Amino acid sequence: MELQIKVAQAVHLLNHDTQSCNRVAANQWLVQFQQSDAAWEVATSILTSDHHQQFDSDYEVEFFAAQILKRKVCRLFYTDLI
Repeated sequence: MELQIKVAQAVHLLNHDTQSCNRVAANQWLVQFQQSDAAWEVATSILTSDHHQQFDSDYEVEFFAAQILKRKVCRLFYTDLI
């Protein structure tokens, strides 16, 4: 649950913060996070949770989670084909 909140906060910073340094930091963290093994579970949890966090940008968080899973699945199949 803690990582779900951190992802949601980073997505919100990336899309809505007025300071570019905060957006850059959030982007860097999200890029590293989506390459981690934990990203599978967190992304799935975000998309299947009945109790969404009270963030203004739930759809943005869900979209990001869906992108994580898409990239991971594509990468998995691409590497299997090589």
